[in-house]
Amino acid sequence: MKPVILICAVRNLKDSKKQFLIHESYVSAIHAAGGTPILAPITNDLSEIKSYISMCDGLLLSGGEDVSPMLLNEEPIRGIGYISEERDRFEFMLFKEAKKQNKPILGICKGCQIIALSTGGKIYQDIFTQHSNTIEHSQPEEQLGELFHTVSLDDNSKLYELFKTEKIRVNSWHHQAVLSVGEGMKITAKSSDGLIEGIESIDGLIFGVQWHPELLFEKYPEQLSIYKELIDQCIKLKK
Repeated sequence: MKPVILICAVRNLKDSKKQFLIHESYVSAIHAAGGTPILAPITNDLSEIKSYISMCDGLLLSGGEDVSPMLLNEEPIRGIGYISEERDRFEFMLFKEAKKQNKPILGICKGCQIIALSTGGKIYQDIFTQHSNTIEHSQPEEQLGELFHTVSLDDNSKLYELFKTEKIRVNSWHHQAVLSVGEGMKITAKSSDGLIEGIESIDGLIFGVQWHPELLFEKYPEQLSIYKELIDQCIKLKK
């Protein structure tokens, strides 16, 4: 039986329609990597969250809107976009429960930032005003299937094992980013301006990347290795 991967369904924040949404690319990547994706509607009910995690083998924290500054105990700076404190709290709870149940976790873009925050780290509200000499990290949305900038990989990391090189090229679509990681985590990748692009846990069950491999893997198959690693970790734990 294929590993079941839970993905948080995202609220539509751009109009009045009451919808849960998820970009199809996440589902496609999980399927292509050998998993079965299921979508979890947002809730603050802890018993439901425990049930969500119990029924899955792994957790995918996807990209999306900005992390709410209120959850960072900060005032919003210029440049903050759409936020959903409800989703943020849901994903923090999902992360905590998945970690408690020893389920592998992958964070993509915002999901990488949620992992960092959940383990005691910090993030930038806006890299272009809070980080000096930043390269461009927001390529046109229509071109996210193309490689955009380079990332250097730590040679003692899961990403290095997957790509077997110290430098790769990735896409990029973000203005928030990880500033620091917390207990049990390490930094595994950085862009040329020093921004953190990859993190992982010491035990190897939790990892995150700032880019979007699910939008690249059809043209650049090596990018699917990130999703395959999540599936492989789930299979190992099921044996």
